[in-house]
Parts: sequence; structure tokens; C-alpha cells
Amino acid sequence: MPRITILPESIANKIAAGEVVERPASVVKELIENSIDADAKQITVMLTVGGKRSITVSDDGCGMTQDDALLAFERHATSKIRSETDLDHIKTLGFRGEALPSIAAVSKLVLVTRTTENLAGTRVILEGGVVKDVSDVGAPLGTRVTVNHLYFNTPARAKFLKSTATEVAHSVEIVQRHALAREDVGFRLIHNGKQLFDLPRSYSLADKAALIWGPTFARDMVDVELEQDGVTVTGLVGRPSLYRAQKNMQLFFLNRRPVQNRVLSRAVSDAYSGLLPIGKSPVAILFVAVDPVEADVNVHPTKREAKFRHEREVYNAVVSAIQRSLEKKPVTPLRTPFVRPPTPIETRHEEPKVQTPRVEKAPVIVQDIPDDVPAREVGIETPIAQPKRAEPAAKPARTPSPESTERPPITVSPLFTPETEPTEAPLQVFGTYLVAPQHDRLLIIDQHALHERLTYERLKRDISGNRLPMQNLLVPINIEFTPAHAKLIEQYLHLLESIGIQMEHFGGTSFIVTALYDQFSESKVEELLRHIVSEIEQGDLLENQQQLKERLLVLSVSACRSSIKAGEALTLKQRAELLAGLRQLSPPYTCPHGRPIMTELTLDQLERGFKRR
Repeated sequence: MPRITILPESIANKIAAGEVVERPASVVKELIENSIDADAKQITVMLTVGGKRSITVSDDGCGMTQDDALLAFERHATSKIRSETDLDHIKTLGFRGEALPSIAAVSKLVLVTRTTENLAGTRVILEGGVVKDVSDVGAPLGTRVTVNHLYFNTPARAKFLKSTATEVAHSVEIVQRHALAREDVGFRLIHNGKQLFDLPRSYSLADKAALIWGPTFARDMVDVELEQDGVTVTGLVGRPSLYRAQKNMQLFFLNRRPVQNRVLSRAVSDAYSGLLPIGKSPVAILFVAVDPVEADVNVHPTKREAKFRHEREVYNAVVSAIQRSLEKKPVTPLRTPFVRPPTPIETRHEEPKVQTPRVEKAPVIVQDIPDDVPAREVGIETPIAQPKRAEPAAKPARTPSPESTERPPITVSPLFTPETEPTEAPLQVFGTYLVAPQHDRLLIIDQHALHERLTYERLKRDISGNRLPMQNLLVPINIEFTPAHAKLIEQYLHLLESIGIQMEHFGGTSFIVTALYDQFSESKVEELLRHIVSEIEQGDLLENQQQLKERLLVLSVSACRSSIKAGEALTLKQRAELLAGLRQLSPPYTCPHGRPIMTELTLDQLERGFKRR
């Protein structure tokens, strides 16, 4: 016998089916895409036992004639491609003509379809890809495809299917993605006779996201819209307070097609750089529209992945779109004036229905206030200036040390002018947090995280404005590195100098630091440099010098002098300066390391806690 033979058609069909039909959700995906390409406005998906027993997808699209219905089960039969040039302008979800024949090859399939021109519909019954019956039947406009006993003729593949719950979850994800992609199409999903969800066609993207993920989840998302370099980016992204451990809640659509793409995923991650806790991923539903010539959707057997011809333009557009949206949507309206709580006289005879928090007495966990400071400078009424009373549960207040009172003013280029200088200072509780009333909520601010962020912003402004003040060292700092690290340091001396560390090669594996940014502490430079070397060693960052520079700036914050720590008592002026700096941050979510800067306690939460609602 010859070594090379031609596979029988039955075996070839089953192999081809294995490339397209991985599980019941694959069938759901292919049939939904056919329905959308047929201009359907309502699509219903019905599953039995997770799709392992039966899958039915019905639509109200254009339908098919009997001749077209029979031809649709021939391999590579398609209505979307007519010539080779059409491959460069693909606007439909399906185009290769593989779905129906591949599904039919491993199932018992029934197709019922009718067009507007025909009074009677057509029913085609296939088993294992072989046509068993063709007949005229009464049918509504559109197409209904029922797939029974998937993998009945390939039991080995059937054994690899997961539990019913797992298979349903995969199908739910497929339907939801297409529902989010098409606001002009309604979707229903039914499993074992029970409706899982119904997403009407009239619902917007935000409405559908609220139905799928919950209204609370959707409220933490903001709109994205930008057109740049021929790339249009729209959709919804989560505020930095909304994040997940995995990237499974990042959905990407290329010209309304659900896709996976490393460029889009990387762009989303980089857009949130410094805004999320380390190891967490943002939430996003992003639609990217480009000229079909600029993208290739034919790089994967299931059309799951896509490639861009000009990846850099797409990357830049996505990053810019997300960053602009987050800047326009701060977590709280920080630039609005703070409101002063009412005095005890104003609230003494207050009716319970009034939605104003009662302030009978000042908290006893605030720091000591100097006697010579007028009450009006504090921003709260005089009860706060009463003598401090001991309270067992309260942490003992720390008296400002001479070092803290002599600390230079916290200025960030500058935070405020004399005309706009705030007359109110937030309270400091537990020596760590600042509490400021604002309209119908209390802002609770981490003083250390906020000061780190202000330091980071100042460092960025000094570097970007080419006005980095350097201080020559009287005694240079000598640092010894390993041979491998010494080569990296030598290669990136120019980058280190751009962030405020001037170094020279001292021979062998030794280097000396001759000058520093005037805010850096000499005692912390060696530790900073060793962290920087570890960061440079991460190869994926070396492709982009700007990204690497941003990461090094984050590390440099820890080397700055005069850093406010948790548990450190602050003067009134320092608190006011921190608050003024917070008002200028955009967006004011996290410190450079990704920890939250503030949280809030709303009036609604207070009233529910005191049973006033």
C-alpha cells in the first residue's frame, strides 16, 4: 500500500467538524452568527441538558429557498464571498461556508426556513451530514436550526464534554457577547424550558450590561468614545474601583465581531497603569472599528482571534480613549465646594424625615488643635475645639513631633493660590485618615496614599517639563552590582538620569551616584536602584521606553524625602494642603502603587445604620 492515501469524505468531515465544533457553545456561536448575517432582529436559543441533547436557534431573518437550503450544507458554500478581493473587505460574521456542514457532520440536524416570497417553508433533515428528507412545511419567516444528539457518531468526543452546568455557562457567555455586540438585535436564552434571560433589541449597551452583570456593577462603568488615526473606540469601561482578579470581564469587539487580541488586552492594562491594585485587572466592554482592510479576522479556525495591520495606532487609540474617559468621570465630584455640617442648634428640633446628618458633638478621635488657631480656620463649628476626652476604644492621639511641625509645606506645583486657599481642614482620625464632609457623603482619605500620589504627580511634571532640579553630592555614593546588572545599568544610564539619578561607571561592576533629584533621599538610593534593575530585567517592558519610564517613576516615589506616613499627626495647614492637592488629581482614585486613595460613607448608609430609613 502507498504511504499516502486520501481520507474518506466521512472522516474528513468529522475532522473538519472538530476544528469548528469544540462543544455545544460552538454550535450556538456559529448559528447565531448565521442569524445575524441574515438580518435577524430577534434570536432565540433553546438548550436541553446544556446543549448535549439538543440545541435550537431560531430567528426572523430573511430565510432561504429550498435550493439555497440544500446548497448551504455543501462544504464552502457561502453567500458572502464572490471573489478573492472580498476577503479584504469582510463585514459579515461568517464567510467560509464551514459552519452548517461541520455541525451536520456530527449531529442529527433539522433545518426549517422560509422567505417572504414563499408561502410554504422548507424542512431539511440530515443525519451525520447525509440528507435524509426534504419537504415543504408551514413555517414562520426566518430560519430555525435544531441540532440533536451532538457527537452521536463520534462518542470519543462526547466523552470530553463537561458537566451540564459548565456547558450552559459557555453558551451563556456566547449569547451575552453577541447580545452586547448588537443593540439592534434581541436575544433570548432558554435552558430546559426555563428562560435564563431576555435582552430586548431596544436596550442600550449600558442597559444590557446592567441586566447581565447587575445594576450596581453597571453604575461603576463610564462611557468611552474616541476617533483617532482611523480607529474608532466606543463602549464602557469600569472605574478603577471596579476590578477583577482575572481578565475574563474584558470583552473586545472588532467591527461588531467578538474577538480576542493581545494588543487590545495590553492597551487596556496599560491605560489603567498605576490606578489598580497590583495583580488586578480592569473591566471593559470595548468596540473597535477600523477599515476591514486594516484587520484580518481569518487567522483562527473559529474566527476567535484577529490581527491588525497597524497595531500601534490601535493601541494608542484604546489607551487614549480609556484615559480620557476616566479623567472626565472622577469617583466623586471633588471640585465642588464642601458643605459645612449644621450646628447642634440647627439640628436639635429636626424632624426625622429631613435628610441631613445630625452633628451633636464632634468626634473625640481627632488630633489636638493648637489653642491659638481660631475655630473658623478649622472649618467645623466650635465643639471640635473642646478639650479632648478619653475614650477606651479610640486610639491615643499622637502629638505632632518637632520634626513633623518643621516639615516644609506640601506643595505640588502649586496646589492652590492665596485666592483659592481652602478655609476648611479635614479631620484626622486614628492618625492615618482624613475625613471631609461633602454634600451627601463623607470622604475618608488615606493620607499616606494621597501624599505618595501627589509626590508622583510632582515628579512627573518636573520630568516632563525638563525642569528636574538636581543636587550634586559632596560624597558620591558607590554601589556594587553583579556583572549582569552592571551591564543593564550601563545600558540605561541615560534613562536613570532622566528620572533624577546621575551615575558614572567607576570601573568593573562599580558605579557612583554623583547627583540626585533634590527630593530624593541619599539613604534610599541604593535600594531604589536595585528595584529599578529588577524592573528593567522584565523583557516585555523593554519594547517601550515610555512604559518602562513610568514604572521607574512609581518606584522612585519611595525614595523621596518628607513622605507622610500612616499614623503621623498632621497640622491644620498640612491637612488643608493635602485636600487641595486631591482636588487637582485627575483621576483621583489610587496611589502610584495601585492602593485606593479614598473611600466614602454616604448619607444613605448613615441613615440606614441609624434606622432612619
